[in-house]
Amino acid sequence: MRWARSYSIVDHELLHGKYLHRLSHEALSLYLFFVVVGDREGKSFYGDSRISEILRFNRVELGQARQQLTNFGLIASRGPYVWVQNLQGNHEQRGIEKQNQVSARDRTPEHATDRGGTWHLAGSVLESLVRQVRKQDP
Repeated sequence: MRWARSYSIVDHELLHGKYLHRLSHEALSLYLFFVVVGDREGKSFYGDSRISEILRFNRVELGQARQQLTNFGLIASRGPYVWVQNLQGNHEQRGIEKQNQVSARDRTPEHATDRGGTWHLAGSVLESLVRQVRKQDP
């Protein structure tokens, strides 16, 4: 297995919230760029000229992509800085409603994507794996 020296997180809500279906390729590229270069708070320090150089966008393409991300609430900006925003959509709300129907102790997810709003909690993943291994022991 190969390990990277650092990681960025791309929220599954990008898919489940249908952002991948609605955003242009330029906007998706720019979003990924902001996720990768952002600090731990999602803040990017890159200027437009450097972004355009890296992504090979002209000024109009960059402006349109940035505007689309802003309109969808994926980024916020102030001055030269851009912040990647937390995604909260209908998919997450449905996951929370589903969790409320089943007690936390009885939840045993079959797949990582079945955990609703708790997908990011490593502890719940580990608990699930331990339960599954115990079920398979003779």
